[in-house]
Amino acid sequence: MEKVNDRTGQDISFSDTDQTKIELRRVAEEKAKEKEQKLPRNVLDAQPQEMQLVIHDLMVHQIELEMQNEELRRLQAELNEAQARYFDLYDIAPVGYMIVSEQGIILETNLTAVKMIGVNRRDMINHRISPFIIKEDQNIYYGLRKALFDTELPQECELRMQKRNGAEFWANLLATVVDGNGIRTARLVISDISPRKKEEQDLIESEEKYRLLCTSMNQGLTLLKIITDEEDRVCDFEFLEINDSFTRLCGYTREETIGRRVTDVVPAFPQKLMDFFTKIALTGEPDTIDNYYFPGDKCYSIYSYSPKINQFAVLITDVTDRMA
Repeated sequence: MEKVNDRTGQDISFSDTDQTKIELRRVAEEKAKEKEQKLPRNVLDAQPQEMQLVIHDLMVHQIELEMQNEELRRLQAELNEAQARYFDLYDIAPVGYMIVSEQGIILETNLTAVKMIGVNRRDMINHRISPFIIKEDQNIYYGLRKALFDTELPQECELRMQKRNGAEFWANLLATVVDGNGIRTARLVISDISPRKKEEQDLIESEEKYRLLCTSMNQGLTLLKIITDEEDRVCDFEFLEINDSFTRLCGYTREETIGRRVTDVVPAFPQKLMDFFTKIALTGEPDTIDNYYFPGDKCYSIYSYSPKINQFAVLITDVTDRMA
């Protein structure tokens, strides 16, 4: 808002819109004068004074319209560009977006979410979101929605959703509250995490197979890591894992070994074995000791390898009967 003085000295206020109109009129007047100067003088001089004023006003008005049309075209171009950016950022984003009412009705969705579910957009808008979540996981979503609107704090969960053809996929839902004109809605960001869930399941199955293998095998198996002193020299080992056969063959339980140093468990640990295992842990090259006699007249075959740097596994086989 700007104030100016009229001829009587009184303040007159102009809004930004008024100022724009005044500026538009001023520019149009200047352009009209330029056009008039290019016209032959006899054309204007031949017209009555009133007609000259009418012609001038018509020219100014025409210029104003042209300038307004040019501004409208510029604004339309900017709008089209903004819409294209919106499409790129929202509609074809790598994650799904939905706006869902407090009652669970889908109000808006982007193309990525549509493709995730495998339905047309019209089959999602104004429909409940729950049919797209498998029955067993719907309580997870209801819990997220309740916590979201009760606290108005962001909520997150993982659940299984289903496509139109019945195929399931794991999804991560990140929800935030949007309050527009007193109407609260939930903005959902949906990410397909099926590959990660498969990797997790494969890892669980692999670990279970490894556990069953380790517990059922006759050989003793233990995993250790090296411990270094201040001068970075290997001075000891630490037990990380053992199987049941290791306890049976060597007599040490999990409680006595896991997380403890070898020299605490076996104070007189042979230097020969210390050097043997250190070389394997540092070089990664596997090696074997045949017919190693432990105290008690037991004879073992020892095979050791390094699964990762600074660690080594030891496989112990009792060969006492072979040596008899």
